[in-house]
Amino acid sequence: MGFLSVIWTMSGYEPIRPADVLGPRAGLAMFSLNIIAQFFVGTGITISASRVTFAYSRDDALPFSRWLKMVNKRTKSPVNAVWFCQLIGALLGLLMFASPIAIGAVFSIGAIAQYTAFITPIALKLLVAGDKFRPGKPI
Repeated sequence: MGFLSVIWTMSGYEPIRPADVLGPRAGLAMFSLNIIAQFFVGTGITISASRVTFAYSRDDALPFSRWLKMVNKRTKSPVNAVWFCQLIGALLGLLMFASPIAIGAVFSIGAIAQYTAFITPIALKLLVAGDKFRPGKPI
């Protein structure tokens, strides 16, 4: 069930299985839909994370940037950045086996970091730049 099961289990209640509520065939269909959705979410996250990793490493802003910014000659894509993001994701996923509290903390930190990343440029524009702000030129 993924993230919702972790949250539900952290609350102390037994997770509800779709097969118990809907029956075995509809439960299997819901479970299959969940697997397909999680696959596409993971693919989207991998694409966006590897693009950001490549962009930062191209500007030498990350450790191991020299290795991360290498573009594969055959695929013409930053394969090293993709594998790096997959490795980090797998290591964070292993926390699920350590304890639900550990993975819950990772989810909470991720949510806080996301809000901070969204609010920082807006706050800088409003509080620091003010009327001196000029939008950048389109590429």
